[in-house]
Amino acid sequence: MFRRLPRAARFLLLVAALCSSLPGLRAQSPLLQWLRQEGDPAHASPHQGQGSWRFLRSELRHLAEITDPSTAGKAAEKALPALAAYHQALAARQIRLILVPIPEKARMRADQLQPPLSATDIAQLDQASKALYDQLRAKGLEVLDFSADYRAELKRGEDPGYCRSDSHFSPKLCEFTANQLASALRSTLPKAEPSLGPFKSRELQVSFSGDLAQDKAQETLSCRQVTLGGARIEPAESSPLLLLGDSHCLIFHAGGDMLASSSGLCDHLTAATGLVPAVVAVRGGGATTSRINLYRKANKDPAFLAKTKVVLWCLAARDLTQAMDWKIVPLAK
Repeated sequence: MFRRLPRAARFLLLVAALCSSLPGLRAQSPLLQWLRQEGDPAHASPHQGQGSWRFLRSELRHLAEITDPSTAGKAAEKALPALAAYHQALAARQIRLILVPIPEKARMRADQLQPPLSATDIAQLDQASKALYDQLRAKGLEVLDFSADYRAELKRGEDPGYCRSDSHFSPKLCEFTANQLASALRSTLPKAEPSLGPFKSRELQVSFSGDLAQDKAQETLSCRQVTLGGARIEPAESSPLLLLGDSHCLIFHAGGDMLASSSGLCDHLTAATGLVPAVVAVRGGGATTSRINLYRKANKDPAFLAKTKVVLWCLAARDLTQAMDWKIVPLAK
């Protein structure tokens, strides 16, 4: 019957069969097409969402990679060798590693993209994200996925959850994250130090121009500053809890270009657990540079990891596919 068809029809059928057999040539869904288009590195500026909302193009590329059927099944391949090696190195010292990918702003606030994504599209992105984390868990890694918790918190409508003009979560969602982490760690960490002294907190408004802002536009968000005995909380030199990662570990804590002080993960984790964490964090390079810094610190001070029970590795979820490199870095010599 195939031979009876006109030559042009036979050619079209062959092309269609070829396209369906090659993953790279399969018809892309409208969602994937949009993610590829808007995530194109050729765009020099952030994605302009609704109103003053701005989004990283790299997040859109990450979401495209974990959603595309031709790449989703191997999305974790680049990161897995380094993650697995670090997990094993820490386990050899009886240290628990918990990977905490901070959910993508473009996924959590997809309602503020331009155009906003549908509920069906958002559900597809959530499923793709879960599948990525399942790939990591299948290799023995412990992954804390706060996507559902974030969505429940955002539904309350009391806070935007993410900065409109910045790539990070909001101060309030940062505090929420610290409290969720404290709950997850309750059975692992030793009891709080009674000598820490009283915590003091105050609510205030912070105004800033974020790393995605155009024309230095300012936004204002609520935050809660936490101090210890009236003094700023400084990371411990050594602690049962080690906070490792990228600028999510510094935002709202370090001041300056980190937008605020005494309102970050370190501060709220201290208040929630009663333990001051040690912090090894960088403003970029949460995938590899942070581990290189920890390697140097551990070699300089052999006692640095002596107390450590848990390492919380907090980094932007997009780095699992978009980080420039995932080098295997030893824990110490």
